[in-house]
Amino acid sequence: MKSSNGLSYPSFYKHQDIAPDYYDKNIRQNPLLRIWHTIRFSLAIEILKPYIKDGSKVLDVGCAGGTFLRYFRKKHPKLIFYGIDASKSAIEYAKKRDKTITFRQADAHKLPF
Repeated sequence: MKSSNGLSYPSFYKHQDIAPDYYDKNIRQNPLLRIWHTIRFSLAIEILKPYIKDGSKVLDVGCAGGTFLRYFRKKHPKLIFYGIDASKSAIEYAKKRDKTITFRQADAHKLPF
């Protein structure tokens, strides 16, 4: 399957087929996934720690339903958060879940920033 940017993906991969609440639902229902994502999110934030200052801007490319950004915002509420994803339904879901984060549907190869 060819994407709009000319890259090829395996035919089984269709981003738009992933439910917008996929991560939230699985984290709620599966304790192992909850542990996995909590550790993964914490490690990502730890890696970014030297760059974090009040008012800094954070962009999550491929944010899906915004799960990571909501977790990050809880840890660092004085940052400014943005999320983009190719999926319209994921962005609509993310906007409903958190009004303090700016979410946009966009192509990662053509960032609207």
